[in-house]
Amino acid sequence: MKKGVISVNSNAEKTIIAMTISVVLAIIFDGKKKKPAKRKSFAQRVSKHYKTIDNIMLMTVAKDVKKKEQECAALKKKNSYKTKLRDLEIQDAEFIEL
Repeated sequence: MKKGVISVNSNAEKTIIAMTISVVLAIIFDGKKKKPAKRKSFAQRVSKHYKTIDNIMLMTVAKDVKKKEQECAALKKKNSYKTKLRDLEIQDAEFIEL
């Protein structure tokens, strides 16, 4: 018996896979059994399924993508800085003759 390894390497791949699965689930479980007044729209059903699938993928096959996103967020937070007036240096201006 052979094992298969599935991994997702980019955020775009994760999004495409999750959207495809969520659309299929929304079509399969279309909610026609419910009363028409309580039935959710197709977009709401896709959104609900997408959130679930996205969380499952982040825990399983998209672990590397989650690590990359966290590293990028930490790097952006580290590189963003606020300047204070006391830290600024005043440079001499050049004299211009009129």
